[in-house]
Amino acid sequence: MPTESTAPTPATGTTTHAGSPGRLLDASWKIRFFIVIFAALLVVRSRAVLGQDAAFRPENTRSDYSFLVAGHAYGSHNANNVGLHPDFIARLGSTDLTAVEFLVFTGDTTRDGSQANWETVERELGELNRPYFFAMGNHDDTEEGRKLFIEKYGNTFYSFDRGSERFVILDTQRVYGTVSRDQLVFLRECLSEADGNIRNVLVFMHLVLWNRHAKYKEVRVNEASRYSRMRKSNFWEDVYPILQEHDRKKVFVFSGDLGARPDSIPAFYDTWDHITLIASGMGEVNEENYLLIRVLHSSLDFRLIALNPKKELKRLEDYTVDRLADYHDPKPVPLAMLLGSYWSRLPRLLNDHRFRLGVLLTTLLFSTLWLLRIMYAKWGQRAS
Repeated sequence: MPTESTAPTPATGTTTHAGSPGRLLDASWKIRFFIVIFAALLVVRSRAVLGQDAAFRPENTRSDYSFLVAGHAYGSHNANNVGLHPDFIARLGSTDLTAVEFLVFTGDTTRDGSQANWETVERELGELNRPYFFAMGNHDDTEEGRKLFIEKYGNTFYSFDRGSERFVILDTQRVYGTVSRDQLVFLRECLSEADGNIRNVLVFMHLVLWNRHAKYKEVRVNEASRYSRMRKSNFWEDVYPILQEHDRKKVFVFSGDLGARPDSIPAFYDTWDHITLIASGMGEVNEENYLLIRVLHSSLDFRLIALNPKKELKRLEDYTVDRLADYHDPKPVPLAMLLGSYWSRLPRLLNDHRFRLGVLLTTLLFSTLWLLRIMYAKWGQRAS
């Protein structure tokens, strides 16, 4: 641009000086030019950010949204529904879901993981016209179930982003009762690669793996997730340290293996620094429920929704270990349910090499004792 000494002379023949109308007009065009460039950059930046969410739900790019979390959604062991728990379906049908964007199921979504189960569940969920995401439960862990997961999500563990949240779904059935090594690598990557836009990391799994801690010894959840059954759990040795490393983000871990026994708690809440442990479920308890989670400006608000619309539940934050006596009134477990629990465990036991080895050694021991008894009897006869 020409300097002041060489500025062109207007038609009047006078010289243009700084601050004259001509110079001011020239400066205003500079300002307008930079404003236009800055606005264009903002538009491009906005489109790039919105594009991250577009793959998830392009019609909704608000930072505030809601979603549902449901555990043990097939309901009662003693029922015979092919799809989702009828009371759960009824409650959803009577609820305004306008603000709900999607649903996350924390395992045992189906009764036995059959093709009929999955087809029925998907048909029922299709009527809600909302995206839905499954975590693998022990009742879902079948050839049909794994095939469906791979077709829908690419694997039995996966992740997606929405707004300032990263959702990580893990498979506690892959190596039963643990988070397998490949998933530990995946979880670490999900946390390490979460940039500044991700403020909350939400991890979903079926089994209540943190129940291995002695603090939770008296916490009654479903049979498979009780303290006595969590010997293989690697939550505190492997999972928790990974979550603990990323203390600049809030981490929420969800489980759904509770509520399906009369003596189970209906919900669970506990915090360890920046890590929050949450569980809820349905099936057999009077306070069976699901979770409504609202996200507003990166803050999460939790609300327990009772399947019985006449029942008022406490705040989720009230279902803590130190308040067990305030909300847990366990009912006796029918003998048929106990026997059914052990019967359903048999196939998994038969696939456990330690169980097979134990059976073999026990058989050899009793066979040896039986043979010794016969030999002793024959020796006694000969001696007499």
